[in-house]
Amino acid sequence: MTERLRIIHCFRAPVGGLFRHVLDLSGEQAARGHDVGYVIDSTVADALTEGRLAKATGHLKLGITRIPMGRLPGPRDLATSRAVRDTARELRVDVLHGHGAKGGAYARLAGRDLRLDGRNVATFYTPHGGSLHYPLVSPQGLAYTAVEKFLARYTDGVIFESDFIRLVYDQRVGSGRVPERVIPNALHPGDFTPHQPNANAADFLFIGELRQLKGVDVLLQALARLAGGPGQGRLRRRRA
Repeated sequence: MTERLRIIHCFRAPVGGLFRHVLDLSGEQAARGHDVGYVIDSTVADALTEGRLAKATGHLKLGITRIPMGRLPGPRDLATSRAVRDTARELRVDVLHGHGAKGGAYARLAGRDLRLDGRNVATFYTPHGGSLHYPLVSPQGLAYTAVEKFLARYTDGVIFESDFIRLVYDQRVGSGRVPERVIPNALHPGDFTPHQPNANAADFLFIGELRQLKGVDVLLQALARLAGGPGQGRLRRRRA
């Protein structure tokens, strides 16, 4: 029988693909018998967010802890990481999994402090973009990369949603420091609705925030090659 673990997912805002990733992961962990909980930002309180969190509470035996988390770096971040540490200590967690730049920093700093106290806590990190969005040569990019390299020493494993983000992370932070896994976001049967497309429907549809790490530029380059690049006739014949 698999060891029953107490797992906390730490992230700032329960929105977008990040939250979908956490929902899928925490739900599966709970289904396998582990005790799971969230630590999130206490300043997010719109109706849509509350509705999503209410649905998640059914599998969260460790509940939802809310702590103020600023979007941008600031002096309050150290106090927030200590609050995450105190929550993890009180809940006697075995695993701290930070999502996004802020959640990843809080979880790994909290894990470092708990280890100094003699607790055996594993720390995992899923970037979700965040600090990796900024150009490496920009002041923000240099600063965030330095922080990521510092936090890597307190990381037991990194989980990526795509190989593209893994490559960017490895180029900036370095590969081989800790085990890495690429686990793409999944789609469930309930995510699909039967639909007859309009006659003038687009061939491709992208839904998401237009950020470099989403790889939209790769899609556009591929479409451009298909539209007028070498081998166009051969590809069209195959499609026919």
